This record gives sequence, C-alpha cells and structure tokens, in this order.
Amino acid sequence: MKLEYEARDPLGHTVQGTVEAGSAEEATQQLNRDGFNILSIEQADEVGTLLARRVTKKEIVYTTN
Repeated sequence: MKLEYEARDPLGHTVQGTVEAGSAEEATQQLNRDGFNILSIEQADEVGTLLARRVTKKEIVYTTN
C-alpha cells in the first residue's frame, strides 16, 4: 500500500513524501530506521495522486503576492 507521511528529517526539517509498505506500522519503522521522526502518516489516495497534493505555505504566499 502507498502511504503519505509528514516527518522531521535528522536535521529537524519538516518533509512530506510517500512510501510503499505493507502497513502504516511497517512504513513508520522503515522511516524511523532512516532517521525520520513521523508527525503523521495515512493511506495515499490512489486516484488522482498526481493532481491531488498538499499545497505548501510557500506556494500559497508566492501565488497570492
């Protein structure tokens, strides 16, 4: 299953991404091994994944100025 996550990397930066794993627990363990601290994780919406993504604050500020 494909999961979307938000995590802090080893340097403390917030990152977002997707990971393929059998379960959320397995994905969390995999990301923890890579040094990430998970903030949230949920199953990715398989339909329209290319079009449906989170918009960052930076993108909102850039487009509204």
